[in-house]
Order: sequence, then C-alpha cells, then structure tokens
Amino acid sequence: QKGSEKNDSETNERERETKKTNEEEDFSDDIIIFDVVILGAGMSGVSCAREICFALNDDDEKNARKVALLEAQSTVGGRCKQTKKIAKWPVELGAEFIHGEVKNPVKDLLAETMRREEDLEEDLDGKKGTPKRMQCSAFEWPDRYAMNTNNNSSSNTEEKDALLYSFSKKSMLVLRDGDECEKNDKDVWKIHQLFDRLPGVSKTSTTTTTHNDESEEDEMSSLSALEWLRDVQKCTEREIRVAELIYATDFGASLKDIGMREIMIEKERWENGEQYLVMNGGFNELFRRAFLNAFQRNSNSNSNS
Repeated sequence: QKGSEKNDSETNERERETKKTNEEEDFSDDIIIFDVVILGAGMSGVSCAREICFALNDDDEKNARKVALLEAQSTVGGRCKQTKKIAKWPVELGAEFIHGEVKNPVKDLLAETMRREEDLEEDLDGKKGTPKRMQCSAFEWPDRYAMNTNNNSSSNTEEKDALLYSFSKKSMLVLRDGDECEKNDKDVWKIHQLFDRLPGVSKTSTTTTTHNDESEEDEMSSLSALEWLRDVQKCTEREIRVAELIYATDFGASLKDIGMREIMIEKERWENGEQYLVMNGGFNELFRRAFLNAFQRNSNSNSNS
C-alpha cells in the first residue's frame, strides 16, 4: 500500500512538472521583449516614442528599438480631447491653441508633419495627392468670450445657479467680442488687472533676507492661483469662475493646480511671442497625423523590410 501511494505521488509530481513546463512554453510564445517602455500616451509620451522610433529607425535599421507605449485610458491623446455634443463644431476639452509663434515645439511639429506628408506626396492616411494642409489662424487672445448673459458680480446662490445652468443649457451662453467684454464686464476687467499686476507676488529675482514684507510676498508665491484669488484678493464666485475659464485655459490646468510662482516665472521669462494660434482640425487632427498614422506607416515599412 505504501509503495502504491509513493508511485502515485511521483506520478502526480511529474504531471505537475510537465504541465508547468508546457504553460511556460506557451507563455514564452506570447512574450515580447521591448527596449523602451513609456507610461502614458499623451503628448509627452507619444513625442518620446516618436523621437525614439524615427531618430533611430531613419538613421540605422540595426539600431532600431522596440517601444511599448502604455496608456490606462481607453483612448490616447492625454488632455487632447474634443467633443461634438455642445456645439456644431468640434470643441476642445483640453489644449485649445498654440501659445506663441516663436521657438514653439508644437508649431515646429505641425510644420514637420506637413513636410513629411508633402515628401510622400500623400497624407499619412495613405490618400494620394496633395495632402490637406493643417494651418493655424492667429488671434490676439482672447478675441471672443462665451459668457453667461448674467453679468452681475454678486456671489449669491442665484448667480451660482445661473452659472451652472449656463453650462447645461448652451442657449444661455453668448459669444462676445473680447475688447468689448473687457470694457463692459467689470469682473473680466478686474481679473485681467490682477493677473497683469500680480499684487503681493514677489518677482523670482527677489531674495528674502531681512524684510518682513518680502517674506510675506514669498508666502504669496507659494499659494495656488485659487488660494490667491479666494483668500488674498477676496474675489467673488463669479470672478473666480471667470479666472478659471480664461487663465486656467491658458495654463492648461485648473486654478488649484497653478502656482503663483509659476505664473510669475512665465510673466518674467516668456519669450515665445504673443500670438495665439488655432489649428484647423484642432489638436486631435495634429495628434492623429503627427503620431498615430506616422507610427502605423513606420511599423508597416519595418515589417515589409
């Protein structure tokens, strides 16, 4: 009886080892070894992948690298998103424009993408003929505002409800000329004045050694834009909402995520020009043609070689 149990145990052990070996062999068939793994398929992630793929593959096929680009969301693009649900035209939910016409990497990417398509005598969708050009319209920002019809500066409950209602009922929003709005809407004018002067926020060249007032200014620099407007400038609810729509859009982040020191640094050191460039087709079109289709073409050419 003991001998039989021993043989059964050995048989089971061999079966387990055989099953484990088979599973490992099956699994090894699915393994792909990558040279580079990039987390996040937003603008930074795909730019990194594009740089690696094109820079190496174009120069020397022997130095080609396998790149894995991982994204947690169901779509790629990061903050480059559009919706067609609130207007008759695509509305950007993330990046809306290219800020600055000088030394701007996004503008350079646009120009490079057009050169690649023209050299191929087709667009990156594979359609023969002269590709439809991606172009930019230049504006002095902001040229127009989509504003609520209620311009009351109070911060009462009725005003908050009106602001919420305006975004659920698009008929409550009206387009207004930027210059006219800044002259006639005191909340817009006030917010522009605050962000232009940045009262209480120290310049980045200021050092704090002896003066208490400078120390207080440095404390201001550590605040977020939301804290600065709400707690220091005592802005109303509508003024904060206006700042969120105008300046948070410019920085590409919410007021609570923008530091006052960051705003001061941009104010002091910005050297990229003052134009606001809006692309026909938007960032989704640039993203698709500069990255996704280009990756597909690059992958196809490598698989055929």
